[in-house]
Amino acid sequence: MHVDRSTFVKLTDFVDMFPHYFIGCNAPLPRIGGSVLAHDHFQGGGEILPMHMAGAYKLLARGGFDGVAEILDWPGTVIRVVSKDKKALADVCEEIRKKWVDFADESLGIIPYDEQGAHNAVSPTVVKTGRGYEMSVILRSNVTSEKYPDGVFHAHPEFHVIKKESIGLIEAQGLFILPGRLENELRALEGFMERGEKLPAEYAAFNLVFDEAEAIFKGGEKDAHAAIKKELGSICSRILENTAVFKDKNLTVKFMEDLGFKII
Repeated sequence: MHVDRSTFVKLTDFVDMFPHYFIGCNAPLPRIGGSVLAHDHFQGGGEILPMHMAGAYKLLARGGFDGVAEILDWPGTVIRVVSKDKKALADVCEEIRKKWVDFADESLGIIPYDEQGAHNAVSPTVVKTGRGYEMSVILRSNVTSEKYPDGVFHAHPEFHVIKKESIGLIEAQGLFILPGRLENELRALEGFMERGEKLPAEYAAFNLVFDEAEAIFKGGEKDAHAAIKKELGSICSRILENTAVFKDKNLTVKFMEDLGFKII
């Protein structure tokens, strides 16, 4: 998979033909969703995903660009570029991509290149609405460290019992595909909770999940299944926070200000 300006054009061309779909692609690097790297690999569907409904933390504009850029109020780092002019939209998205692939800030753990290769890439995804094309550019990094050998901006170890696999385009938009093993494992947790039992030693990896879900269960949610479901939602949100390259959204604003955009 290769992502450049032509990718943004292809995505907008698709929603011109199928305006009721979203379409996007994974970042073209392993560990951050890029499972098919040798050719174009797009993913789409007719669902409205949670990220599509996310509001804007800040709204920015730039002279000469007939549109806006929104820093999304979302756990991951996402810039939504909105315009009815597909050429102008593709140009801005390509500026964002080019800036990000070379962006470095070691204090934040962002290292664009090292002996293992390139680490910064974007996952774009677009929907067509009454405002025009809404292209969400998700900033991703697959860099690793001694502390986080599976990825600095990946699900952190305390959440691996729920999701250790790559956090790809669909998860980044808020729809998590979880391991099938969890169906039985989480049902067992529900049983322990309902019977007031302690977590057995063989389920020790679930300590965090169980303790937090049990607090929800004892705090007023009297249905164990609902308590587990709420806990899963919380963990998935925290995993997306792990993937955020800018934990402070004001840094994302600064990133766009460096491209000439200003808060409006």
